[in-house]
Amino acid sequence: TMMKFFQVKGWIDVGKLGPVIMQGLPPYPLWGIRLPLDSGVRKSLVSQFIEKRADESWLLIGKETLCSDEQIWIAWLGLQRRKMQDCMRSNSIDGEMLRLLSGTHHVSAGIKRAGVSESDAEAWIVKIPESEGEGMIPVCELLQIRETAVELAAEISAEITDSRPTPTIEGLIRLQIISPEEISEIDNGDIGRWSNEEICDLMIASIATSDLQG
Repeated sequence: TMMKFFQVKGWIDVGKLGPVIMQGLPPYPLWGIRLPLDSGVRKSLVSQFIEKRADESWLLIGKETLCSDEQIWIAWLGLQRRKMQDCMRSNSIDGEMLRLLSGTHHVSAGIKRAGVSESDAEAWIVKIPESEGEGMIPVCELLQIRETAVELAAEISAEITDSRPTPTIEGLIRLQIISPEEISEIDNGDIGRWSNEEICDLMIASIATSDLQG
């Protein structure tokens, strides 16, 4: 195998997610991409990506959907647990990942919220690495996986960027954790007072309610 693994140390229970690492996480295998400007190309972008990828362990995620490596690793742990217990709501691992990140039990709603839309200018190419047993986080060979990501980006006329996930208010709105109307009522609309940590906490907590929320 081209992956190395380390044992999880220091875990907490987050809803149904099971053991979760809270520190010492390796970078998640994902890469930012700048999408083509042509609206016609964007309409078929997701279907082209699905056609060109090797399997469903590769997916596209909307830029605002992700706030940190911790967030997507927690969703990954939730996905692996559901695979192991044979209780995924989606019939594919990419659909289940999008559902978990969206904090909804509806697969179609999860894909719509967390996936790529025609209006997106940027997105993420994401790899779902295989698990080596419960409580194990894979440390991936990022350079090797990146080569495939670059090839996939070229197939959909996208350009790889140096972006990494960052917390945004737009992410909270996109995942319907909070509405624009609610934001205007909070702190008189002074969203600048919200820390990155507070935004990430909300987005991560949403994952734990993915089997409860609509």
